[in-house]
Amino acid sequence: MGLAMGRTGADAMAGYADMPWVRAMSAELDVAPADTFFVYVVFASGFPVAAHAVLTALRVRAEEDTGTGGLLLAGPTGRTAWALAHAAAAFAAPVVLLAALGVSVGLGAGLGAGLGGERVWADVGRFTALTLSLAPAVWVVVAVTLLAYGAVPRACAAVGWGFLSLGILTEIAVKASLVPEVVFVLVSPFAHVNPYYRETSAAYPLLAALAAALTALGLWALRRRDLPA
Repeated sequence: MGLAMGRTGADAMAGYADMPWVRAMSAELDVAPADTFFVYVVFASGFPVAAHAVLTALRVRAEEDTGTGGLLLAGPTGRTAWALAHAAAAFAAPVVLLAALGVSVGLGAGLGAGLGGERVWADVGRFTALTLSLAPAVWVVVAVTLLAYGAVPRACAAVGWGFLSLGILTEIAVKASLVPEVVFVLVSPFAHVNPYYRETSAAYPLLAALAAALTALGLWALRRRDLPA
């Protein structure tokens, strides 16, 4: 998908980069007109990556429900180590997906624009840095899901999917001028990694720290509740 977007986008932006609406959008995003399509699509791709991360985080609840978790915990494995293994997968998976997306978009864009050698690899590095910048926002979604699993396990799926859906719907509502931008900034971590909403560099470590704190709270809550035998 990334290769196709990069290849098609390079051709499209070659013809549309000078159009007024593209220049207006590039000014709002604070990027070059030729990169407007790529930046917009990359940030939109953060939501399906976050959906995959929620699914990965919810595997721990599935193991508990099916009894697999109970079998593991009957041995030497502690519940913290068991939950941390699932958390590690949920935090690592979006990084891998976002890195793959950045590399493929960069390759497609560079080759589509007829670039070669160092220019292509410069595009790969640039777009990979862009896609990986979404990771802290996805981590917050994962952490909210894990916190809900530790505190209210029966509702963890609803909380995880609800939190992600709230961010998606609120962004759509902001774009449609139905709600003020500040609402999206308050309810969604993605607002803080999107240049359209004028993110700051401090947002990335703060989001990562928030994700770590929420995950720690979830593990603490898990240790204090009963698990089915």
